[in-house]
Amino acid sequence: MPFEIGNKLGKGRPKKRSTVLKEFVLNHPYAYDEMLEMLYELAKKSDREAAQYICDRLRGRPHQSIDNRIRAEIVYTNADHLLAIEEARAYTVKMLEGGSDAIQGRIEATGSQ
Repeated sequence: MPFEIGNKLGKGRPKKRSTVLKEFVLNHPYAYDEMLEMLYELAKKSDREAAQYICDRLRGRPHQSIDNRIRAEIVYTNADHLLAIEEARAYTVKMLEGGSDAIQGRIEATGSQ
């Protein structure tokens, strides 16, 4: 079984990424400097990605935001207002003709009190 005591075939728990990076830096003390030098040389030779990487590290990446505000304008015409008034009047007349029973039935149907 993979987790039995004394199992010589199991590799054990994998190392954390930070531990691996620390070990690499300890084993290769000039690797970071050499990498930066290589990036700088590539950027000088017009490598766009190398230049962008250096600029991002020096100045920081530009802030990217999403404008989630809704820009909408609702335009009502006089005809819309007149239609709304007519529908409100028709509804009111219908409710008044039906009496309080019709209003009570409407309230019960919607679940309101």
